[in-house]
Amino acid sequence: MTVISATAQSKSFHNFYNSFNGREGYTTIEMSGKMLSMINVDGEGVDSELAKVFNKVKRLMIVVVDHNNDEFTAAINKLINAPEYEMLTSVNNEGVAIKLYAADDQREFLMYVSDPDNSLMLSIYGEKLTMKQLTQFTKIIKVN
Repeated sequence: MTVISATAQSKSFHNFYNSFNGREGYTTIEMSGKMLSMINVDGEGVDSELAKVFNKVKRLMIVVVDHNNDEFTAAINKLINAPEYEMLTSVNNEGVAIKLYAADDQREFLMYVSDPDNSLMLSIYGEKLTMKQLTQFTKIIKVN
């Protein structure tokens, strides 16, 4: 079983996030673990396994670019090529690329999703998560 511990977002990700926060053409989202834990499992149709994942997440940060551009691509490449990150897996299918990364100290999880028109970078941290739990969590952002 692969376990990724995610307890503190890196300075690299915070710099990346802050460089696009509030700028036209970009959407930034930050959710606390408290917000995720408030999801009504029964009322929202969330299964109990996914609810357990929500309770483990302490912070979720997402940057979405409306239209891919060289600045965003360069910032993504700088971030994912930082020495503290290691790619766990990469999937390319019908023009959509999904890449999963973990910090070397396994304290942060990143997911990069790109298609020809737009891209997003997601950072998640909290308690230890298995790959199965991370996969369940990513379903809430409809990455498939």
